[in-house]
Amino acid sequence: MKLGITLVFSFIAFVSHADENIPDSIELEGKFKFSMRDDSGQSHFESYIESPSELTSASTCTIQITADDDYYNTYPVEINLFTVDGEIVPFIQAKSLYIDENSRYWNKTIHSASLSIADFIADDKTWNQDTIKGNYMLFSPSLDIGQLAFHHITLGQPLKIELTKQGKPSQVTINVPPLTAKVASFARKCLKLIDVSI
Repeated sequence: MKLGITLVFSFIAFVSHADENIPDSIELEGKFKFSMRDDSGQSHFESYIESPSELTSASTCTIQITADDDYYNTYPVEINLFTVDGEIVPFIQAKSLYIDENSRYWNKTIHSASLSIADFIADDKTWNQDTIKGNYMLFSPSLDIGQLAFHHITLGQPLKIELTKQGKPSQVTINVPPLTAKVASFARKCLKLIDVSI
């Protein structure tokens, strides 16, 4: 019995000590991915697209940023142009997920998020914020502003994302190098096609 109690307290001390070693703020490097859906609902991913000429229609354009820290957290962020009932809805979606020892994902609440490209900023002061099913959402106040955010990324500008979240690390900065020329051309073509479809 004493051995069991000792092991429990040792484990609690280990977990507490491990949490103390996690910094309050971290800076990560993120990676871009591009995907889209055409008018028929079929998905297309950058790794399977040979040329922008293969893309003939678009109902959704998505640029995803992925970043992982050294403390079992992953931070997926998406910039979306989504067609709903014939209208384009531009929005940014961010998550903070903790991966436990059983490979289960636990959602950590994001309190604020901002995305900046050159002099363009999207945050809860300039865009409309909401939380939907644990996802932090920023909705563009207009179609033009949402398309501008998407367009800026395709022009080879680096991107910076700043998150304030539940638990350590509570301040997360993600720096993302510019899109490759090939992926930028896919994103520009998708932007053009989705604009034509409305």
